[in-house]
Amino acid sequence: MAKKAAKKKTAPTKRSAMKAVRYTAEEKAKILQFVVDHNKQNGRGGQSTASNKFNVSPVSIGKWAEAAGSTSGGKKRKASPKTKAVRATKAPPKARGTSAPKASAGEASAVLLRMIAIQNDVATLQSEYEALKKTL
Repeated sequence: MAKKAAKKKTAPTKRSAMKAVRYTAEEKAKILQFVVDHNKQNGRGGQSTASNKFNVSPVSIGKWAEAAGSTSGGKKRKASPKTKAVRATKAPPKARGTSAPKASAGEASAVLLRMIAIQNDVATLQSEYEALKKTL
């Protein structure tokens, strides 16, 4: 009987080796500035170069640039006539109501502190409610 050859374990690829990392606003700004500077000098390729240099996913860099309102130099593709026809016949999206405007970091922390205070008040009131309920 022939023995099966043992499979060799290969080194993990770059994609599978990446771990979830939270980047600060300063780190994101530094990386995005690198992309902008690289694109000014070379015309393109800043996002992939930054991805390799800072070991950050190019998808993340693209999302940060989009959120910052930065144009990363990517060209928008024109919709084909077929796509335009499909879009024209599609029903408009349903209204989801008004959403609250996003808070800045300082406002968000103030809101969080207020929510914690309210939660503590609710807990106090709940224990008082339970005590009064027992007296009935």
